[in-house]
Amino acid sequence: MSGTEIWGTSLKERKIVYPCDTYLLKNAVSYYRGITIKASPKIVYLWLCQMNYAPYSYDWLDNFGIKSPDYLIKDAHLLEKRQTFMTVFPLLAYAPNKHITFASPSNHILTHLYGQFLVSYVIYKLNSRMSRLLVKIRWSFPKGVLGKILRFFAPRLDLIMMRKQLLNFKKYSEHTSRSFQITGSSFSVVD
Repeated sequence: MSGTEIWGTSLKERKIVYPCDTYLLKNAVSYYRGITIKASPKIVYLWLCQMNYAPYSYDWLDNFGIKSPDYLIKDAHLLEKRQTFMTVFPLLAYAPNKHITFASPSNHILTHLYGQFLVSYVIYKLNSRMSRLLVKIRWSFPKGVLGKILRFFAPRLDLIMMRKQLLNFKKYSEHTSRSFQITGSSFSVVD
């Protein structure tokens, strides 16, 4: 496996059964990303839920230049199946403080161009103040020449974008965790 397929993950982490593995997707290629975060799974999960408002990657490229919020939005963690994440991706499954799984939208121009995919963000508790955030992407590329081109370029672009996203989740989660430890009270979210 190349670096574009396995960034930040161990062999053991790649052998885990992820929530996205429970959905049928023909001819899918798997990609893995992972990062250690000095924050509890609850805090990391709250930040993951923010994806229903913004992508937390390179905002100038994938959020129309609008900055992703650097604060927790009230009730963002109250999820419902089929709600959209990052404007277009339907939420398939979630478990509070454990995982979020979404997919490419059906009958959408992006899916016709880039193929179908499923993504699971999974949080593992290392100890009371540290978590592993693991991501598995299962991607089924279109057939033909376009599919071959995408299979080469898309994972490289995804790695750049998702690396930035995971580093942002790390930064914001760790800041929230430090603020929580200093004040000794619950953290607040903004309306």
